[in-house]
Amino acid sequence: MEEYNPEIHCCNRWYKDYCECVKTLMKEAKKESRDKNVNGTLNFLKKNKIDFIESKTPNVVIINPETDNVFLSLKIKDHFLKCRYKGSNKWYLFRKAKFLEKFSK
Repeated sequence: MEEYNPEIHCCNRWYKDYCECVKTLMKEAKKESRDKNVNGTLNFLKKNKIDFIESKTPNVVIINPETDNVFLSLKIKDHFLKCRYKGSNKWYLFRKAKFLEKFSK
């Protein structure tokens, strides 16, 4: 079990769920993980030469804007890419190989 560190933890009950310092550290860890995930998706698009532009929504890009107008969430969910066609409310999940087969030039 980790020892109490006053530089990291705000109280001596740091191992409890309700400790504010633990909540703050968890938020930072989740944000860092999400950012890493988003950067990984951007690198995947660039590596496979898939055109995209940023959309108005954070962490969503429009891929192949001249031809497909597909919105792609940059957050990967369980190894799936999440896409939505312009004008539709339904999101579709694609594995990376299927996504490349469908949307790469």
